Amino acid sequence: MSRLRILLAAALLLALGVLFLVDPRASGLYPRCPFLLLTGLECAGCGSARALHALLHGDVVAAFRFNPLATVAAPFLLYAAAGALLTDSAGRRRLPRLRLARPLGWALVAAVPGLAIVRWIG
Repeated sequence: MSRLRILLAAALLLALGVLFLVDPRASGLYPRCPFLLLTGLECAGCGSARALHALLHGDVVAAFRFNPLATVAAPFLLYAAAGALLTDSAGRRRLPRLRLARPLGWALVAAVPGLAIVRWIG
């Protein structure tokens, strides 16, 4: 594994460790959402840190309440990160790539602003 991949893996593990240990609801460590500060409205990403913290503690229900999109996307993003970091000595991926059907990809693209609009209405 190259030095860059080792550094990226270490940074990811460090970030997950901090997120596991430091609750975003009780700490001023994490940055505030600029969109929320400017408009008073939650964006599609609001609640992601709280959702990931809950997921790391095994509380899927709370994670889904904080941010359903982040909760659903987290396992896929972790798999993609692992696939990008884990390679053999020839540089080939050890994990197969995830293939996303085009309609599902468009549904995910629509889900981001859709989640924000649902939050604004509700």
